[in-house]
Amino acid sequence: MNFPAQPHRFTVREYHRLTHAEILPVTERTELLNGVILTRIAKGQAHSSATQRSMRCLIRLWGDLAIVRTQDPITLGDYSEPEPDIALVSLIP
Repeated sequence: MNFPAQPHRFTVREYHRLTHAEILPVTERTELLNGVILTRIAKGQAHSSATQRSMRCLIRLWGDLAIVRTQDPITLGDYSEPEPDIALVSLIP
């Protein structure tokens, strides 16, 4: 009986090890989503400008109640570490 091959889902820990071992170069634009390593597309001038304007607006609106993070990795469970354009992180517990 043949069973279909199952792709390997990488954990965040494995993903970090691949980067530290330089199997995934630091210069390679990747992110981990649901255990799959994806290559991110390059940002253009309009994208970068919109991200910066949005960040400034959110900082003015939220002040000291939240942190506005741009294009930084955020670990979401064991199998995902995306790098969203903007993340609004609450400081209120």
